[in-house]
Amino acid sequence: MIITRKKLAQKLMDYLLHRTTFND
Repeated sequence: MIITRKKLAQKLMDYLLHRTTFND
């Protein structure tokens, strides 16, 4: 459960990071 949550969080962070880069 923790691993899945951590993986999801990492994916979300990566998605946000990519969005920020594109926005910039």
